Amino acid sequence: MKRFENRVVVITGAASGIGAESARQFCAEGGTVVVADINARGIDETVDALRAAGGQASGFAVDVSVPEQVQAMIRHALDVHGRVDVLCNNAFAQDNAISWFDWRLVDTHADLVRFCQGLIAVRMAQPGVRRMNFLTGHPVG
Repeated sequence: MKRFENRVVVITGAASGIGAESARQFCAEGGTVVVADINARGIDETVDALRAAGGQASGFAVDVSVPEQVQAMIRHALDVHGRVDVLCNNAFAQDNAISWFDWRLVDTHADLVRFCQGLIAVRMAQPGVRRMNFLTGHPVG
């Protein structure tokens, strides 16, 4: 049995880069992945590549700074896959024209924390849930 067999993994920022590679790795280990990102074209490309390699995946377009979109993403994961076992917060607001310390970046990361809290509340309300795993990714360079 593979490490993530029968597990559902939600990855934000999964349309490219580290997020897409994380999705490939989770699928290779048997996980079912929700590819969540603001880039709809990238979502489609990543989901198609995962499925072509034999993985199970769905996509969801989301701006993690908008709480209603995050809630809709959570509903998608639960409605389509019935559960969420792992959350990988990989989404990151990046704009080369702004300072690293721009408050928009801080707000986006605070939204990711609220996202985790919301997902925990939904997940913990499900019967038989004892734990949930979280991973947080940050870009380098």
